[in-house]
Amino acid sequence: DIRVARNCLKRMTHWAKNCPSNCLHKRYLLEAEFAVLRNKHALAIEKFTSGIVLAREQDFLHEQAIGHERLGRHLLRIGDKATGESELHKAVRVFEAWGAKGKVIIMKKEFQFLA
Repeated sequence: DIRVARNCLKRMTHWAKNCPSNCLHKRYLLEAEFAVLRNKHALAIEKFTSGIVLAREQDFLHEQAIGHERLGRHLLRIGDKATGESELHKAVRVFEAWGAKGKVIIMKKEFQFLA
């Protein structure tokens, strides 16, 4: 439900103001997903990228990997195959570094170019 998602974003915005090192990257990733829903592709890419950078800077590997995955999937959907595949390769590398072997297996089954 979009109302639930908006409330989550509202709470995350509040938390990001109070503790940006733990929450700002999460807010950017949520904002990216909202931009995707509104077909605002440039904004989505900007927000995903900002979220990924901040997650990397704060050593949140799992959220960095999720950001790469979600950005890669979005880019594939809008026809940017090369960059989308690159982002998914990055997601796999970060998921592997985090130790998410099961996730890597699932992604490699879904996307043959990752195998």
